[in-house]
Amino acid sequence: MNKPSEFDAALLEEMRALLGDRVTTSRGVCEHHGRDESYFPCAPPDAVVFPQSTAEVRDIVDLCRRHKTTMIPYGVGPEPPAAPPASPHKVAAGHRAVYVTPIYSAGVGTSYPFGQCTWYVNTRRAAPWGGNAWQWYGRARAWGRPVGSTPRVGAIMVTWESPYWGHVAYVEQVYSDGSWLVSEMNYYSNGGGWGRVSYRHVIPGTIPLIGFIY
Repeated sequence: MNKPSEFDAALLEEMRALLGDRVTTSRGVCEHHGRDESYFPCAPPDAVVFPQSTAEVRDIVDLCRRHKTTMIPYGVGPEPPAAPPASPHKVAAGHRAVYVTPIYSAGVGTSYPFGQCTWYVNTRRAAPWGGNAWQWYGRARAWGRPVGSTPRVGAIMVTWESPYWGHVAYVEQVYSDGSWLVSEMNYYSNGGGWGRVSYRHVIPGTIPLIGFIY
């Protein structure tokens, strides 16, 4: 796209009016979208947008045309690459298959309902991207937060332990054998449940893990 000094600030404002927080200029997100499998160096765009309908794609194309700005298609849909799909599918928990039916939330911000896993984890690590628990991995990545498959102290664990809403927990400790300790809310084990914080020792390969937000 254009050099940063040439980027049209008015276009960015119009994009944000159209898409809200689904427009980002985060360095991490832009650099991710500036790479492919070729040997060419990273060429990050000035902004990345995440449309959710053909009508939004049409409006984005029209805005870029009016502002004479190049638009480069990328990705597989409204969620960022590597985000869990929003359609029903099977996930693995070790040798066990779990069928999940995701419930999508268009909500944004940090107004999570008290008593839920999302509410508690947001008190430990700010999660301004909103959405149900399973959406956190993809939305955090879109915000430029690093993500991965390895537990770290202070990371947010995202799983399919609820086949509809997903589940999040806070990593308190990581052990030498690769297992880890989490604190969480609304998990009905070890004295936990709605509005109650509990702790759990997680063994790799025993849960339907989506990933970790660092």
